[in-house]
Amino acid sequence: MKPSADNTDKRLRASTAQTAKSIRQLRQRSGQELLQAKEALERKTEELAYSLSMMRATLESTTDAIVVTDLAGNLTSFNEKYAEMLGLSREIINSLDPRQLREMFSRQFRDPEQFLTRVREIYALSPPESFDVLEFADGRVFERYSKIQSTDKRTGGRVWSFRDITERARAEVISQRLAAIVDSSDDAIVGKDLNSIVTSWNAGAERLFGYSAKEMIGTSIMRLIPPDRQAEEDEILTRIRSGQRVDHFETVRMRKDGQLIDVSVTISAIKDMTGNVIGASKVARDIGERKRAEEKLEAAKIAAEKASKAKDDFLALLSHELRTPLTPALVAASYLAEHEDLLPEFREEVTTIWRNVQLEAHLIDDLLDVTRITRGKIEIRHEAVDMHRLLHNAVQIAENDILEKQIELAIDLPATHHHIWADPVRIQQVVWNLLNNAVHAERRPHHHPLVE
Repeated sequence: MKPSADNTDKRLRASTAQTAKSIRQLRQRSGQELLQAKEALERKTEELAYSLSMMRATLESTTDAIVVTDLAGNLTSFNEKYAEMLGLSREIINSLDPRQLREMFSRQFRDPEQFLTRVREIYALSPPESFDVLEFADGRVFERYSKIQSTDKRTGGRVWSFRDITERARAEVISQRLAAIVDSSDDAIVGKDLNSIVTSWNAGAERLFGYSAKEMIGTSIMRLIPPDRQAEEDEILTRIRSGQRVDHFETVRMRKDGQLIDVSVTISAIKDMTGNVIGASKVARDIGERKRAEEKLEAAKIAAEKASKAKDDFLALLSHELRTPLTPALVAASYLAEHEDLLPEFREEVTTIWRNVQLEAHLIDDLLDVTRITRGKIEIRHEAVDMHRLLHNAVQIAENDILEKQIELAIDLPATHHHIWADPVRIQQVVWNLLNNAVHAERRPHHHPLVE
């Protein structure tokens, strides 16, 4: 019996040792698995933290203001652009409840009540998406877009994004105003690409050329250019491609009905955002009336010049014909007046004849001067002129009128330097005209005017 008990004991010890070994191995495997699970969890945690960090960085790097709310409207997350848009710090935003925040935010808009009503409507109806344009009281304009946030087919809240489109909105307003100006202009304003294909056509172009916008847009501008002027388009496009401008180019274009019209064209390059020329804008104005007026004016000018020439020729001929017979009469009268044998009672009459003939000669010279002036051929001959002698001559010429009006004329010429540099004929005409005008203006007899 003793050997049997020993065997049993050995088997028990062997079994216990095996069990202990198995437990040790199990513990080792469990430790390894726990370590691996821990490492995996740490990796996932790091990946999650990285993902959250990237998501936060993405939210902060976008130009849009973004806010995330739950289904009740409570803020769960927002980026710095959202805080900037509100004009509040992150701390203040976090300290306010949703209703206070919306009330405060609504005061920044032109219509606060409309803003609040729309927000309540979105939360009440919970549409998958929403889009609105928000107008701030300070003139800013934002696009607001919201979308339901869902994960694993479960709705988690709503993501709101706000984009500043102020400059774009202003550009659209300016564009609309320019479009209205273009459309209301009396001038034809046409846009075309670098292949001469029409891209825009205003009402002024319809009136000027007779084609509607539907007929012209997408077709070649060449249909407006007469066959003998087709080369002009190539020259214009060459200049436009090089960035040059074509100013007030006067040419001829053809209407839909085939009528040729005179136009003045100004063409400028159309450039894209990078400055590349992509087309041309043409402003055409009907100058037919102006051309016709210029032609009439030119015809009238030519007629006036012909009439003026005929008048000048007539005056020149008349003056010549009048002066020719006066020359021998003037010579004869001068000879007789100086002849010693002339009886005294005739000398005064001859002197009067000489003066009147000389006066007539001066009047004819005046007439000739008018002709010379109109022709631009007046000549001035300067020489030393004795003004005392010239004044005496002028008085002698006017003596008959002076005596007729019973004017007693006193001459006082005390100057010691009485020579001037002038044209004697012209200056005598001036002095005689002044004296003659004074004599004719004098109505009181026995007056004693003084020549100094």
